[in-house]
Amino acid sequence: MNEALPLEVKDLSAGYGRCMAFEAVSFDLREKDFLAIIGPNGGGKTTLFKTILGLISPACGSVSVFGTPPSEGSRRIGYVPQRGTFDWMYPISVRDVVLMGMRASKGLRPVYSREEMSMAEDAMDITGISDLSERKISDLSGGQLQRVLLARALAPGPDILMLDEPTASLDPMMTGCVHDILREINRDVAIIMITHDIGSIGRDVKRIGCLNRRMIISDAPKITPEMVSIGFCCPPEMILGPSSAGAGKSCGCSGGCKCGASSGRDSDG
Repeated sequence: MNEALPLEVKDLSAGYGRCMAFEAVSFDLREKDFLAIIGPNGGGKTTLFKTILGLISPACGSVSVFGTPPSEGSRRIGYVPQRGTFDWMYPISVRDVVLMGMRASKGLRPVYSREEMSMAEDAMDITGISDLSERKISDLSGGQLQRVLLARALAPGPDILMLDEPTASLDPMMTGCVHDILREINRDVAIIMITHDIGSIGRDVKRIGCLNRRMIISDAPKITPEMVSIGFCCPPEMILGPSSAGAGKSCGCSGGCKCGASSGRDSDG
């Protein structure tokens, strides 16, 4: 019997109180998939991730992670939050941050096993930060910090990797480094990523979803007219799709861009 898909979202609606961030969202994440989620700020992207992870209860619909609910399936997910959610001045070493990725499976055991230490070392090797393992995170650059978060998510050996704006505020060189790492990881791990940085990922992403209260999915790495129609006003020109609808057009937001396509930050609720 074939194993269930890594992720299945069906008719999902979620939000805060009576205010729905998105409604009737349905999509899946396939084996070794690489799905980018784009859309305007405030469209519900981060809330969607929190619902998939089981941090927010859905108003209706369902989330299935390898055929199980998030309360169980989230153990198979590695999550990289936005960098701004982490206190980088806390006096802790890179190795200790990476080992934090083991906490979900570690339980109350006070000491890390030899296997867990080895998995953390492997994650640091994959992300190119082995030489930084003893340094305090407060001494690192933005690109190094992002790779630490990525290593933390990879340490327990997840089957799904979820990333929320992994290249926000990074310079082009560090952005390229992060995508090189993701390209290698995607050989074995399904990836779903929130991003505004479409131009730099056109060679790697396999599918695109646009979320602005409702979801539209393209099974190719192209922005479609339907995505533009739900409010993604500034679709950037993509490496694989210079003919993508709206590419090269001026911003349609009145009073300044609200979609955040070029801002590198998502103020999504």
